[in-house]
Amino acid sequence: MSFFTARCLMGAGSRVARQLMHVNRTTVLSFNCRWGLKPTLTATRSLWCLTRQPINQVTAGSISGQHRALHSEGDGSLIQFLEDEIKREKKIEKKLPTVKGFDLTKSGTSDVEFTKSGDGETIKIKFNINNSVSDLETQEENPSNEAVQMVSRPPFVVELTKGDNTLALSMIFPETGPDDLEDPGREGDDAYEDEIIIDSIAMMKKGEEWSDSVYTLQGMNMDGTMYDMLLDLLDERGITDKFLDELVDFATVYEQQHYVKFLDNLKGFCSSD
Repeated sequence: MSFFTARCLMGAGSRVARQLMHVNRTTVLSFNCRWGLKPTLTATRSLWCLTRQPINQVTAGSISGQHRALHSEGDGSLIQFLEDEIKREKKIEKKLPTVKGFDLTKSGTSDVEFTKSGDGETIKIKFNINNSVSDLETQEENPSNEAVQMVSRPPFVVELTKGDNTLALSMIFPETGPDDLEDPGREGDDAYEDEIIIDSIAMMKKGEEWSDSVYTLQGMNMDGTMYDMLLDLLDERGITDKFLDELVDFATVYEQQHYVKFLDNLKGFCSSD
């Protein structure tokens, strides 16, 4: 069954339609999703690109079975490579953007948290930038391994807290390419629904951790009408397509900053006695 047929069936609020649509839109367990938002960062990521080449193109020289001392020729080549890569990344480094309407309440590590309060409830957005980066091109589209657009689209959790209760929704970006998002027939609510997916949902006590002991409803098993109403609930609280744009912009720059720090730390490790 096609994506569009499943979409029509969903109008009747069918769980089956939601499952079919979910399968056609994404693989839930894949968090390195491709999302067609226009990226704000173009990164060479030479280390990443090199891993796509045969190993004899990656190594600085042939590696024999002999033991090497620290600060060998291989270490020196790696240090030089890291210095060059750091310079390239710093040339495209951008100022960390904001997410309008939300305060950045946790950062500094790979974990990030945004918060806003009002109308008797608190909204928290939590995500982790690890394993969140992908490019908008495939190997076939870019066989020469030229500079690619690297974008961070991390899965995130929305926590809505009222009184002593919290509604938690795990969200992921659909796996889709730029061509899909240029479809002129996708407008308004339909476009928003295609930009984000409810992976799962749970009810918890305020401050409770979302663990395996908490009953969790998977988005693919949810009634279609309920699913759409939950998206509307998020939209009314500022989790809109514009918010998603800003979240991806923030995560992309934030991840790139941590990538540069990683390269610098690795260089320091290789240079130390």
